[in-house]
Amino acid sequence: MNVLLYTGNGAAKGAIYHTSLMLKSLLSKNYDIMEVDANTIINEPWQSTTALLVFPGGRDLPYLNDLSQKGQNYIREYVKTGGNYLGICAGAYFGSSRCEFEINRPHYEVVGERDLSFSKSVAKGSVTANFVYGSESGSKAMAVQIDKNMLGLDLNEQFSSEIINLYVNGGPYFEYSSEAKNERILAYYLIPTPNSEPKRLPAIIESNFGKGKAILSGPHLEYSPNVITQTGYRSSLNSNTSSTLSDHVHLLTLLPSLISTEKSRLIFLRSILSLFSLKLNPEEVFDEVLNEKLFPKITAMSLTGLSSYGDTDVKNLLSYLNENSQLSQIFENNEGKTKATECLFFQDEFKFLFLNKSNANNITESEINTTLKNSNLINDEELRNNLLIKIYYENFTGDENELNNKLDNAKISEKVDEKSLTHFNPNYYIEKLKNLQKTSGKISFGTPILYGEVVGSTQTLLEKNFKLLRNLNDGFVCVGSHQIAGRGRGRNSWISQTGCLQFSFVLKHENAGSVIFIQYLVGLALVESLKAMKGMEDLPVRLKWPNDIYAFSPLAPNKNLTDLRNYKKIGGILVNSNFIDGKFILVIGLGLNVNNPEPTLSVNDLRKWFCPDIFPLSQEEVLANFFCKFEEIYRVFNKPDFPPFANMELSNQIVTLSADSIRENAILYTNKINQEVKVKITGIESSTGLLKAVGLNDNQTYLLQPDGNSFDFLQGLIKRKA
Repeated sequence: MNVLLYTGNGAAKGAIYHTSLMLKSLLSKNYDIMEVDANTIINEPWQSTTALLVFPGGRDLPYLNDLSQKGQNYIREYVKTGGNYLGICAGAYFGSSRCEFEINRPHYEVVGERDLSFSKSVAKGSVTANFVYGSESGSKAMAVQIDKNMLGLDLNEQFSSEIINLYVNGGPYFEYSSEAKNERILAYYLIPTPNSEPKRLPAIIESNFGKGKAILSGPHLEYSPNVITQTGYRSSLNSNTSSTLSDHVHLLTLLPSLISTEKSRLIFLRSILSLFSLKLNPEEVFDEVLNEKLFPKITAMSLTGLSSYGDTDVKNLLSYLNENSQLSQIFENNEGKTKATECLFFQDEFKFLFLNKSNANNITESEINTTLKNSNLINDEELRNNLLIKIYYENFTGDENELNNKLDNAKISEKVDEKSLTHFNPNYYIEKLKNLQKTSGKISFGTPILYGEVVGSTQTLLEKNFKLLRNLNDGFVCVGSHQIAGRGRGRNSWISQTGCLQFSFVLKHENAGSVIFIQYLVGLALVESLKAMKGMEDLPVRLKWPNDIYAFSPLAPNKNLTDLRNYKKIGGILVNSNFIDGKFILVIGLGLNVNNPEPTLSVNDLRKWFCPDIFPLSQEEVLANFFCKFEEIYRVFNKPDFPPFANMELSNQIVTLSADSIRENAILYTNKINQEVKVKITGIESSTGLLKAVGLNDNQTYLLQPDGNSFDFLQGLIKRKA
């Protein structure tokens, strides 16, 4: 399931930053946090896969304008049918029944009804005086009193006080309606008065709307003073505008008050998200996840492989590393500007690290060297100083500088220093690959292997380093145990947790007519490689067309293996391509949950239920078996007389095509474009790679496009891809 954060027009850059950090630190172990805009809300089918929709601070008028009536209707219907909505500051104005902002103030007044109307309350603001757009001058740390009875919290145990100081800048209070039978106030502003008792104004309200729930918050409950302390003013809520020194100074004056109740804020925030029935990250990993997002530390990588692997390509790769020693030669040029995205930096012939800088325009090599030596990108201090990633060689004990004279005899080693290996062991993987060689013949795919415990994205690492990519051999694989920027298809990102096998490999394919089938081939190979392991022939794992792997959940309400609603996603495939020198160079990324029971289930969960006599599977074993099976299928696939996917596992399933899907995403010449049609899936069309279906009543052939339709056997229909 996804948690969607709206980042379209109107959403403030700083608000997006803090809200994203909040969601990832509290929910990322179980949900995919995705950024969306108005186009996604209006045109893509996000509702059924979304656990929470979040609108952050900013301005709500652009929300209204961009989403239009159509987009707001989709949001309203989503919540009404069981969805969850969290609106903060501008998102709270947007979700109320009426907005009354800075009435009678020239250039600021915004007054009008709001169509979402999750709450009957009127959102009135700014609750703080002297609000200024794009400035911190009107921001305050306001005392907010929690209603412990509403939240069910034992404040005596968890809080030193039921009053929390929260950042407020332009947010509303709520004029609570007596007609609001399904609403309740979760927290109040405490407004100082000349009298001893402060004035209480509703600050955060909860509304049960249809089958769903909306929570509207005037204060920025997501705002972390520790984050602003660690990252500086650039992460403030108004960092997308020109700031002044006085803004910065004013913000710093708020921090002591905010920090004093920070522990209570975090507990309160967890309780707010729990009201949506979301599964939160364990408390003990909160700091770990937050620090990982703030200061991602990329670990060293090792390169190893089979000794029988051809030396020619190895020498070409090593020569390439030697020749491209200057940083300026590695950066890709984008319209005359230097762009660095996960670029490789080579200090000398065998020293390189992964540079993860968002702004490398006009930066000099000297400046980058200075930055890297003082950076937090590398965990190990010695590694950070030497900028070294180890490449291991067979039978070589000399000084590293001598390696330059040994290129002609260089072989990639079969051994890696195992001292720092905790999640994946390349040595064990190579042993598994060697054992499979004995029965399957020479295996050229899956070696050499470049492995790092913490990487940005294995897919980005290979795909974006274009000069490096063209020098890599067929089957070169990059594995990362934990990806801090894992990529999925489209806007998706892969939830990268310990226990998930995540890798990308290179495939050079010459036949343009068959390249469209590669993603299906990879999916089938992954499914078949699992079932090919001894004792696992009946493992209930399936390919969801075109690029997802699903498996039967042992915890499903019923044990019917034919009930497709009982299946959950355990993996996915991503293919990126470049056409170079008359051939396609593909970077194929895969993610498969092998050992982690979250966020859905793992291969080893299936093994315990369906193959209890089989020892737990390791990631190394699964990876080696995949490459063995893929190479076997790929060799057959390349034969001239091979009919691709003649007996697909999906064939003969009955599904329903929606009218929109037929009209926009199917190749079909018929007048019946406004009707749903029941069809039988019959396979993949051999010349186009499109999914082929035949109408049950009209016998019409439908060719369905992968980029526009997703065969979802859980829903029994073809839908547009989010």
